[in-house]
Amino acid sequence: MRKIVYAMGVWMLGAKLMNADAAGAQAEPAAPVTIVQHIGFNCRDLKKSEAFYTRHFGFKRARVFNRGRKDEFIMLRLGSTCLELFPMVTPNPEAKGQEQRPGFKHLAFLVPDIKQAVDRLHADGFKTGDVIDCSGIVPGMKVCFFGDPDGNTLELMQGYQDEEAVAATTTVSTPDKP
Repeated sequence: MRKIVYAMGVWMLGAKLMNADAAGAQAEPAAPVTIVQHIGFNCRDLKKSEAFYTRHFGFKRARVFNRGRKDEFIMLRLGSTCLELFPMVTPNPEAKGQEQRPGFKHLAFLVPDIKQAVDRLHADGFKTGDVIDCSGIVPGMKVCFFGDPDGNTLELMQGYQDEEAVAATTTVSTPDKP
């Protein structure tokens, strides 16, 4: 009997969630994706990029693909997120990462102390933009942008929090497939 009551409760909850959100819009079931697994970067110097992400953000080497070969690439892990670092096929020392339209814009890292993180980057010779106080948008939030060894735009964030009312009621809709 408990199994039937539980199954009915789950069904009723699912039906309620599927029927409407707080704004009355039709909600869709969650996609089968549970996390963003990795972000891939092409790197001029694989070892230098690995050292940067390990030192400044705490990533650890999780796997080496094609070990010892010319096309060797690595996966770094921090919690449930990975960075996949690839060697550039013909690295141009003048090439820099840049925003693409459409495509990669930047990768952000939440840090407990933005000043400490910026000071550490400066100590290692990295230039950063100014720390921007965004308290008018999110109380206590600060951000700072800078480039990784390959010029990809990275962001440090301190104090970010989701907007509770929006996070609790927002549903993501996907366009109908043709």
